Amino acid sequence: MNIEIQIVESCVGFWKCLKPTEWIQLVSVLIAMFAAIASFITVSQQKKQFDAANFERVRKYRPNYKIRFFDINNEDRLILDLDNDGFHFFIPTRVYWDGEKELNCSFIKGEIESKKNNVLIEKRETLVVTVDIPIKFTDKGIFKLVGYDIEDKEIILETPEFIFEQGMVSNHLQISKQYLR
Repeated sequence: MNIEIQIVESCVGFWKCLKPTEWIQLVSVLIAMFAAIASFITVSQQKKQFDAANFERVRKYRPNYKIRFFDINNEDRLILDLDNDGFHFFIPTRVYWDGEKELNCSFIKGEIESKKNNVLIEKRETLVVTVDIPIKFTDKGIFKLVGYDIEDKEIILETPEFIFEQGMVSNHLQISKQYLR
């Protein structure tokens, strides 16, 4: 007794073998994949917007000091008058010189009132930095102002570079009316 068995392929190719329920499942997976990609893009854009808004918020509540004027008084003391154009809540804790040599720095924070004929012309908040300069002092560096903002975060503000030659500021044109970074 001989039995012949013939094997016949019921479908040709992968896509033709799928049943209707499998097609529905495949379409559902593709839709879910596109939804996940769209969700990822949305979350990425929201994160960028949040970071930009957070940066603007921090910048809004940051002090923005500008050197109003500076002068060497009695040839041994530098006086820096800093005017704040930004948010006025700033608590300075110390000022120091960042250069090769050491300088003794201090600060005074307060309000200045300008009056003419007993009439108030201007009232502004100021920060005055005083620095004792030794005779014939030669160095270059920056003054750093350390303090805290409204959120109690430490802020370090830096002046432009000062170049002292023989006790005088040699680059005074690059420093006048400049903002602290």
